[in-house]
Amino acid sequence: MRSLVSASLVNVTIDDTFGDASNGAQIIYEPDSVWNIGNNCAACTAHPDPGLVYDGTWHDGTTQLGSEDLLTAAVGFSGVAVYVFCVVTRSEVSPDGNSDMSFFIDGEQAGQYVVPPDGDTSYAYNVPVFVKDGLAAGSHQLLIVNGRTGGNKSLVLLDYIIYSHRFVAYSFYKGLFATVLHNATILHNISVRRAFNHIHISTSGVSFIITHGP
Repeated sequence: MRSLVSASLVNVTIDDTFGDASNGAQIIYEPDSVWNIGNNCAACTAHPDPGLVYDGTWHDGTTQLGSEDLLTAAVGFSGVAVYVFCVVTRSEVSPDGNSDMSFFIDGEQAGQYVVPPDGDTSYAYNVPVFVKDGLAAGSHQLLIVNGRTGGNKSLVLLDYIIYSHRFVAYSFYKGLFATVLHNATILHNISVRRAFNHIHISTSGVSFIITHGP
């Protein structure tokens, strides 16, 4: 019997360094000379644990006190939701852990993350500094702006971005996994978990929550 297979949620990860897990698209950092690949940066004052960040990499950027030139990170995606994850510290000195980020979707400001330092020198990982759902299905541009013109010094430790899109396919139940995996171009490291009429499939940087009919 033919069934409608609906993937209500497909999550794709964009790593700060390795890019989009599904198509290889890269984050564009400006000015490129001011951003650093944190895990390779001997001069950087922020030193998170590489074992606790996604794929062992992060991008370190600081907008200086009173600067007119703000740091940005931009990437395109096609989906209905997007999430930005950073490493966050609230240290006051070396590094200056002041967080002051603004987020724009398709040129319109959609959120801010403003957290001042309080002296806590520890690092928090997988912090969702921006969450935006309910987007119209289709292509979008995300812009992250670190700091504000003439403002305080601001640090960003960008780890990864996740965007979500919908996936729908027709398949015989027995051929479900082959159909979904083929259309999603999943290549390796696949894990599958079933619960009632939901099937969760995950691989490197891509995950599905799928509902299926009888």
